[in-house]
Amino acid sequence: MELPVTVMGEGDSLLLIHGGISEASFFYGVMDRLKDRYRLIAYDRRGYGKAEAPADGDYTVQSQMEDAVRILTRHADCPAWVLGNSAGAMVAAELAIRHPDLVRGLILMEPSLGMDEESDRKLREWNKKLNEFVKAGRIKKALPAFYDAFGPDDSVPDIRPEGTSLAEIKQTYRNLTTFMRGELNEVEGHRPSEEALRALPMPVRVMVSELGEHRLFGHTSKLGAEHMGWPLYRVPGNHNAFQFHPDESAEIIHSVISEMKNAEKKRCQV
Repeated sequence: MELPVTVMGEGDSLLLIHGGISEASFFYGVMDRLKDRYRLIAYDRRGYGKAEAPADGDYTVQSQMEDAVRILTRHADCPAWVLGNSAGAMVAAELAIRHPDLVRGLILMEPSLGMDEESDRKLREWNKKLNEFVKAGRIKKALPAFYDAFGPDDSVPDIRPEGTSLAEIKQTYRNLTTFMRGELNEVEGHRPSEEALRALPMPVRVMVSELGEHRLFGHTSKLGAEHMGWPLYRVPGNHNAFQFHPDESAEIIHSVISEMKNAEKKRCQV
């Protein structure tokens, strides 16, 4: 299926994959600040933003990974740097596992890998709680429970912040419905195997938010990074750091990629 794609800037290709209840515009602030350094590629995942919902209701990680492959091969100079945020991190990880030749380095923002028993249990409890809203037909009432997993911060968006248009409010609810009815069990319940992750040939880096690292998504992501031995970086704010703190986030993303490049050079010199 065709998905709306935004391409900006020149340089090494960097693919940005957004999370749930979001769309490509989530990254626009960061993209504007990095466009002099990278060729940035962001897209609306199926059912989000301006993208059509799949007619067959297919939101599996496998299908979304294939979407990412088509976009990369069409718009990027491969291999590309790939950054996935939240649910988008699951798609990014699957892309790296299945098509390592397309991925130069992988950045996962609060991927919630659930790699220990306690983390996995808490993630499944959160999933179950949200499913109860779906079963009761009360999807719009699920936002507080959804955001509770990310941590307190002024940047947690109000559904009706000042200046928000009716069209934007409707789009937020459309994205929420896509996540709750389509992705909740397909993407948030996805767990890539530890064996496959350890076999990845490219560098992997994990990001967590300063205000969210002790909440569900940040904490489980931090534990997963420590378990895998992946370097951990902190971004300001909460789970929505890239949208609400674009200046700091852009610089951190650039520093992480620069660090991976240096590691790449050292490996080549050995």
